[in-house]
Amino acid sequence: LIVEERQKAWVQRLLVNLGICPFTKSVTTSGQGLRDLGVPSGKIAYHTSDATLHQPYLLMADTWQAIDEMIQAGPDGEDGGVSSILLAAPAFDDELDMWAGPVFALLETGVLAAQASSQVGVVCFHPRYATPDGTTWPGFGHMHSVPRLEAWVADDQYAGKDEQGNIIRKKKIKLKKTGAELETGSTTTTSLSTEDVAAGGAWQRRTPHATINVLRADQLEMAESRRDTPLLYRRNIRKLMEIGNHKLLSDLEKERDMRRNRNEPTP
Repeated sequence: LIVEERQKAWVQRLLVNLGICPFTKSVTTSGQGLRDLGVPSGKIAYHTSDATLHQPYLLMADTWQAIDEMIQAGPDGEDGGVSSILLAAPAFDDELDMWAGPVFALLETGVLAAQASSQVGVVCFHPRYATPDGTTWPGFGHMHSVPRLEAWVADDQYAGKDEQGNIIRKKKIKLKKTGAELETGSTTTTSLSTEDVAAGGAWQRRTPHATINVLRADQLEMAESRRDTPLLYRRNIRKLMEIGNHKLLSDLEKERDMRRNRNEPTP
């Protein structure tokens, strides 16, 4: 239970309070804001795998059992349906390379072999997550690469898209008295370094425990069509870097340390 509480504390802090995921409004439900596109909101199913580093087959079994339960439950929360899964595997908390590499390669192979890519998508989270540097393909389920995020963050002229999907850019207005030009809707922003952008991407994927996030494929597709991806990531990264690495690390460590703070014995 303490693992689930840690995960919920993270969901509340990062996804709900900071709005990092626009479709998660509580620790119990996700998929909000998509019903008009035919995607109902449903509950978040929290699972914990006791698989050790030498038992990746048990981790796969636990994951597929959770996926089967989600599919069998259906998508609509009003009927007890499940929108997404957060499956934690604490034994892998100190093994980012193994988690992000072989473990997710196994997951990808399993999804493809089961011909389940039309039903589910799997996303990688880890306490030490690192944003891919763009030199190699990290596999599916990972954060966008640093070069792509940098391009989005640097494009301060980008102001979203209109209803037809056309890109809107900030317009400049000329002041009558001085002749100076100002951008409409602009705000003062500080430039971010490559390290800042990489950190801003990573903090969106750093959870108290190594975590497999399973989403319904149709929800992923509709969410992608509803959200403005470049604008969302630019806002998220700037928001997180305004908070700062020190504060973000402190908050995550508090969540990871919940048992000791409550003086609960280790099971």
